[in-house]
Amino acid sequence: MYNLNIDEIWRLLKKYEGYEFHTVAEQLPFTYKFISENTIKTNRTKYNLSKSNFKKAIDLLPVKYVSEITHKIRGASYIFAILTDSRFQGVDINL
Repeated sequence: MYNLNIDEIWRLLKKYEGYEFHTVAEQLPFTYKFISENTIKTNRTKYNLSKSNFKKAIDLLPVKYVSEITHKIRGASYIFAILTDSRFQGVDINL
């Protein structure tokens, strides 16, 4: 189902910076911005999400629920929301 590598995901993250996303479980709206080449920050958190957080999440996919990865990566709700968003569908995550 997935085949995209982390660099392609990062390219898409740059493309959709500032767009609204929603957490999967509670449908909370959020946006993100890049604060460095390898780090983003959402408008709903005080902590940063790094490229390595996304890579860890990709390595744990596929999962059906965000709760399966919540204690394994920082910002799981936001990362899961982004990776499962329709704008990222059809991209390859190299599982």
